[in-house]
Amino acid sequence: MDFACLSLKLNIEVDGSQHDRELDRLRDDFLRSRGWTVLRFWSWDIYRDNEAVLATIGATIDKLRSRDAVAGGP
Repeated sequence: MDFACLSLKLNIEVDGSQHDRELDRLRDDFLRSRGWTVLRFWSWDIYRDNEAVLATIGATIDKLRSRDAVAGGP
């Protein structure tokens, strides 16, 4: 995991040219099967449009917090 928020089970991955897409898919499937949310961004997108990346991360955090509040979680 490049970045992880354990309390929300949020994994953020930054992909570049060195990533093995098949291994990434297998890891993502494994994490999702255990309740994790996985966000993937290309490194280029972070440099080119970091506001959109941050907006996506923020919206996902809001969604996960709302889900946890409804479920009575942290």
